[in-house]
Amino acid sequence: MEPLRNLLIQGKWREADDRTDLLMKIDMLGGGFKGQEFPCEHLKKINDQWIEASNGKFGFSNQRAIWERPGINKNYEQFAEEVEWRKPEQNTVRWLTKDTLVYSLEAKSGHLPWSGWQVAGSRIGFEAFMSRLGQCGI
Repeated sequence: MEPLRNLLIQGKWREADDRTDLLMKIDMLGGGFKGQEFPCEHLKKINDQWIEASNGKFGFSNQRAIWERPGINKNYEQFAEEVEWRKPEQNTVRWLTKDTLVYSLEAKSGHLPWSGWQVAGSRIGFEAFMSRLGQCGI
């Protein structure tokens, strides 16, 4: 976890997001965990480091609070628009990719980390991930 902390302290948001992805893959692939079984201790450590380095702007707990906010009502598309992972453009909607995210404190609250729930190239389900965070008290 120390390399993640160092990247976050340095404001290297893209690299920190990549590191978060790696830590989640290690838990999932190396530990044999499914998304709903990620170790709470690891999720809490990752979240705490994101929260601390971003002065409360980024982190899983921020994302979960937005997810449960009235008006979002656990709707993924509304959530994605709120954190600007999805942007309406003219007559269409554009979904951001890892390469088009905003890797700075200028991003909307909850914009990062992006990687946690999309481990090993497969989405475990955002709702399932948010549920796991709740089980962990995050």
